[in-house]
Formats: sequence, C-alpha cells, structure tokens
Amino acid sequence: ASIIWISSSLCNSYNGREKLIDKLMKFIRIDSYGPCLTNKFSKNQNLYKSKRKKIKLYSKYKFVIAIESSNCIDYVTDE
Repeated sequence: ASIIWISSSLCNSYNGREKLIDKLMKFIRIDSYGPCLTNKFSKNQNLYKSKRKKIKLYSKYKFVIAIESSNCIDYVTDE
C-alpha cells in the first residue's frame, strides 16, 4: 500500500474518524497500525508513541492519513 494510517487509540474517537477509514479501506488499500482497524503489525508495540519511529515508518509511504480524534473549539494537536 502507498497509504498509511496509525491510530493511537481504540476505535472510539469522538468524531468517528475510524468509520471513514473503514469505508476507505473497502475501496483502497490502507496499511493501518495501532489498536484500531489493524491490518499491519510492527515489532515495536509502542510504535505510535514514538515520534521518531512514526516518521521512519511514514517515510515508506506516499500518503499519510492524519485525522484528529476530537472536534473541539481551540483544540491543539499533541504532535
């Protein structure tokens, strides 16, 4: 796949982002790491907690899907 998505939380986001990813996965191949919609596995269980490891993994893909887990006023991302 040329697309990656990593979720650092279970499939219970406030905005339902995993529903969108699940629908997209029916039409295009998306490599999904982390505890939600997992179809790829890493030797490193805490892959999604290390910025450096994520960047290294992202570099192997053409596209990265990045969707916040919240839709809140004045929300600031954690990375």
